[in-house]
Amino acid sequence: MAPLHSQGRPPVPQKPKLSEVELAVLRDAANGLENIQIANRQFRSVETIRSHLKNIYRKLHARNRTHAVAIAYHIGIFAGRAQEDAPRMRPLSPQRIANPQISGHEGQKHVD
Repeated sequence: MAPLHSQGRPPVPQKPKLSEVELAVLRDAANGLENIQIANRQFRSVETIRSHLKNIYRKLHARNRTHAVAIAYHIGIFAGRAQEDAPRMRPLSPQRIANPQISGHEGQKHVD
């Protein structure tokens, strides 16, 4: 019997084939840019960026933007990229990848 994967999702390929544009969109998303900022930076429409993100989610079997970035770090999509292409964020811990609901700020007071 084949092993079950979390929440019935298929396993993520080691390094799915992302286009250069998809890699650029994912890198910008990893750097915290919003869709409109990515669109302006890449001279594309917001709808085009949304379309690229949907393709990225599908290829990575990701639930959302944060999950896609976490998976990208986990499988090494950004490894070996030129420094200017690599996101400026720290990779998430394996616990955060497995459970994206963990914010990493438990027990800290929120100040408005």
